[in-house]
Amino acid sequence: MAIDQPPRRSQTVEVKPRDSYGWTEMSVHSKDTCDELASITRIKSRDGAAFLDLSIEEYTGLSRRAKYTSVRLDEEAARELHAILSAKFANPAPVPD
Repeated sequence: MAIDQPPRRSQTVEVKPRDSYGWTEMSVHSKDTCDELASITRIKSRDGAAFLDLSIEEYTGLSRRAKYTSVRLDEEAARELHAILSAKFANPAPVPD
């Protein structure tokens, strides 16, 4: 008898090419265990800019109403975020066969 696996959350990552204004954008679409959109996270930066823009649209409740949050990280904070991510992913985990 097979054991049913619980539904899993999923994410789709999209990196858009740099636009004519020098902006690069990455978006992450997260779905919940019912395969409904739970949130969209966007990270944007521009060539030569000393900041990084982060925004999150979170879909909640029965009406699936969106809550929107946005923050701009200055250069120092963006560099700290880069350092944290670099340290975390410096030695990638082996990929299972």
